[in-house]
Amino acid sequence: KLLRTVLTMANYIKYGSSNEGAKSLPVRSLAAFASFKLGSGGSTLHYLCRTLCDASFMHDLQDDLSHLAGAARQSFAALKQELAEFRALAKLAESQLQADSVSTVGSTDDGPVRTIGAADAAAGGSAGPTGRLQELARALKQELSDLEAAAELAEMRVEDAQRFLGESPKKMPPSEEFFGHIAGFLEVLGATAAETSRSRARSASLAERGRGSMSSSDVQG
Repeated sequence: KLLRTVLTMANYIKYGSSNEGAKSLPVRSLAAFASFKLGSGGSTLHYLCRTLCDASFMHDLQDDLSHLAGAARQSFAALKQELAEFRALAKLAESQLQADSVSTVGSTDDGPVRTIGAADAAAGGSAGPTGRLQELARALKQELSDLEAAAELAEMRVEDAQRFLGESPKKMPPSEEFFGHIAGFLEVLGATAAETSRSRARSASLAERGRGSMSSSDVQG
């Protein structure tokens, strides 16, 4: 609802009609929209706060987007790099498991004789070092699978959100930049909403005093 209202206002400002112009508003345009002045009546944000963004609306909006600021601080490229490092760690553990599971116990004319799991046999089966390493490798593999699935889902949802808000599929901004534009807009919108709320409270107080003064004058008259 907020973005539809912003788009309607932006089209009216630019084209003189809310029924013409863009069908979506890229989030990088939100800062310019927020700073646009509407004569002596304040900015576009003041108009939004007077017509839509009251205290209840802002509370619900901030509650729904409570993780937005955190998303704006996270670099998806950095997260992918961390995932790649974790993948390398999991492969290293698996390689170490394979190496430690093969022990030389003797030799023949054809070369060394190797047996699988000799270390475990000496240490008491699955409770031995190789068994523990196997458990670690399985845990790392499962964790890696979960992280890769989560990363793929997150990337897909970010791209869906960007397309929905009008970003070109051929040139999408980094996720932190995308969320940063929205978070910055909501920050100044929240400050303007608080300012508008205080202004309304002062106006209501002055009006109440005015009515009280009039009542006193009537009684005295």
